[in-house]
Amino acid sequence: MSGFSPEFKAHVVALVRSRHASACEVAEHFGIGMWALRRWVRAADRAEREAPDNAVL
Repeated sequence: MSGFSPEFKAHVVALVRSRHASACEVAEHFGIGMWALRRWVRAADRAEREAPDNAVL
């Protein structure tokens, strides 16, 4: 189980997506594992794709 809050995860995922810093740089800056951060980004991508408001009518 992760000791990081959903808000923290959303924040670092947004930083990676903004492309102002690489995933590696963000992970190092916040002291988190690179692979954990990559999993969070993939999970956020998946959640957005599966969200009902993104359904094509």
